[in-house]
Amino acid sequence: MPSASNIIAGAAELFRAEFGATEPADTAVADPIAAPFASLGGTDDGVTLNVAHEWMNLRMDQIIDSAGKRKTGRTITVATNLVEGTLENLLLALSQNEDTIDTGGVGATAFRAFDVEGDDSGAEPDYSSIILRGRAPLGKRRLFILRKALSVEDVEAAYKKDDQWLIPVTFECHWVSTSIRPFRVVESAAV
Repeated sequence: MPSASNIIAGAAELFRAEFGATEPADTAVADPIAAPFASLGGTDDGVTLNVAHEWMNLRMDQIIDSAGKRKTGRTITVATNLVEGTLENLLLALSQNEDTIDTGGVGATAFRAFDVEGDDSGAEPDYSSIILRGRAPLGKRRLFILRKALSVEDVEAAYKKDDQWLIPVTFECHWVSTSIRPFRVVESAAV
């Protein structure tokens, strides 16, 4: 029997911390997301979670149908447009640590600036931990935790007189270790 209480609608929120940050406890899924995670602010056009699988067909000469499949790859992404055009969000989209922001001057001459890094092709990128917090059935909360994520979207932001300045981001999830899964889903089960 279908149940209207299982229908999910509404906006999601995104949070970020340094890779390896302590995650919220499973028992705290309904609580506000706390430090070290920080909100990425408002988004535009929703937040999309995508889990794409790659499969190899098992085949044999004697039959024309696939005999089965084996998983050969998986790409997990979370994509959105960040509407808050902060230097911190721009650096995140560029896969660069916010510690690279320089400050100087005082009063009317105060400034914040950064130089784009990443000209060393062998350097380790600045990975993040990303939490997508959205709704679950019955008005509960669900967290999607990408434990080791990197912004992989091309960064293109247009200044227009009749539209907002947006920072497109796509966070791709990466393997962590044999004992730590790259991706976790937790939802509140309280009745």
